[in-house]
Amino acid sequence: MIENLLDIQLLDITSLSSSEPRSKFSKEEIDGLANNYLTAGGNVKPILVQRIDLESFEVVFGHLEYYAAVRAREINDDFELIRGIVANKDNQSLLQQQYNLYDSTETSSANTTVSSAGIDGQAIATLEKNLLAHIQDQLKFEISRLQSDLLTNLDKKFLDVKSLVPCDQDHLDFFNTGSYKNLVDKLQSTGIRGKRCTDIALALEKEREKGQFVSFLDISERVCLNNKNKTRAITEKTMVKILDAWNRFIDIKQL
Repeated sequence: MIENLLDIQLLDITSLSSSEPRSKFSKEEIDGLANNYLTAGGNVKPILVQRIDLESFEVVFGHLEYYAAVRAREINDDFELIRGIVANKDNQSLLQQQYNLYDSTETSSANTTVSSAGIDGQAIATLEKNLLAHIQDQLKFEISRLQSDLLTNLDKKFLDVKSLVPCDQDHLDFFNTGSYKNLVDKLQSTGIRGKRCTDIALALEKEREKGQFVSFLDISERVCLNNKNKTRAITEKTMVKILDAWNRFIDIKQL
């Protein structure tokens, strides 16, 4: 089995941007392809993008396809996604080579067939292009199906384990309701020991009597050790370490 198959994703059109101006393409090109997308249900040839940040991408290849998708969304706002491949630092140059070769081969093939074989050559080129598109579409369908089956099996297998992993709300409730002994035990599990551990537990108990904690930041800002400088018992950095440690613990005995 081929490893590291390209992950063709459905990308939110609003998360994409292009360095190519829309005016580079004619209105007829964009509208024609946009209507094709709406009728066919999407783009056959995935665009190539690179990640800008966690939620945004820039188009590397497929600028016309991108603007056609934007236009399709303008026509029908239910059209929200476009198929694309997200390049990373390890494969971006290789993927760009593929797209460059595909574009140059497509242009060269079309020019050659038109000049040497006329209308018959054009028909053959169109047939080859449609066949390639069909193969790509089938491959994407199979990859999507395999991914769906894998996720379904994983969800079924680890459903019970997922239920044991505490969420942030559980942790906040514990800070508000946990007994002194349980506070000490839980804090010790994160590496906080000795007098510092008991002092923090006492400070938590005392402060929450004034009012429930509404967030972890609220705990960090309100709970202070009983000293002249009013030193915070749990800094933001320490709170992150505590939550990270608690989220890693799963009670294996319950499995």
